[in-house]
Amino acid sequence: MFVLALALAVAVQQDSAVIDQPVYTSAEWGVALRRPFDDWVFSPATTRGTTTVIFQPRDASLSAQLWGALILSPWGRAVPLRDVASRRIASTWRSTLGPTFRMLARDSLDLAGQPAIHLVMSGTVQGAALEVEEYLLARDSELIALQFRYPRGLPRDSLAAGYLRSLTGFTVRAREREVVVASASPPASVWQLEVHGGLLLFDLPQEYQAIAPGWLSSEAITSASFDRRIRANPGASQRPRLKSREGRRARPERPRRLPHTSRLPLAWRKKTAPALCA
Repeated sequence: MFVLALALAVAVQQDSAVIDQPVYTSAEWGVALRRPFDDWVFSPATTRGTTTVIFQPRDASLSAQLWGALILSPWGRAVPLRDVASRRIASTWRSTLGPTFRMLARDSLDLAGQPAIHLVMSGTVQGAALEVEEYLLARDSELIALQFRYPRGLPRDSLAAGYLRSLTGFTVRAREREVVVASASPPASVWQLEVHGGLLLFDLPQEYQAIAPGWLSSEAITSASFDRRIRANPGASQRPRLKSREGRRARPERPRRLPHTSRLPLAWRKKTAPALCA
């Protein structure tokens, strides 16, 4: 999925338009990159979903190896950054830089607010000796690479100063993640309870009903005269009675609607609900 930058660079130079601006920006990828020197230009191109942006001196040839690259590639899943870096070294840079390949540095850091791995290598490309500095960034399921090339024979310090300008001006916007908000508790009007003829009746919507074996214990919070502890025994065969605090048989009351219970982990289906007793 990660296309070799050198192969793409040739296509970029041939087919893409040149952007002569101080900063390259991409709203699609959410990145911005400052050019290292005022006479450098950007040449972006997209191939098979991967966008490569070459930046180099105006009218310069890529064969001189005086250029950098920004590579933006969709990965399709979380990027295994360490594995990607190891594969880049083994399968890409060793073959690209040839027998003179040397690994000079590898370290981990944060760049532009994203986890990154920093690689520095040296070798030869098409007869030109150079050092390559590459930063690999993982942004969720996207891989971003920022590459700087140092041809030998050119003053490295001045090149490094320009590349540092690009690096410090490099920004990567974090992708917005979908926020899942937990649903609130059902409103009080959903949990409808009634005391009728000594029975506590449940009247719940289908999606909130459940059948559970064993005993059900909870508290029904209502007016002072109906503040009682209730229990349900699905195995009881006789019709239970509702008792008052003093233990005497309570007088039948008119149906009264109770507020929803503050603690009611289970509810019985209305058709199969057992009787509730003290």
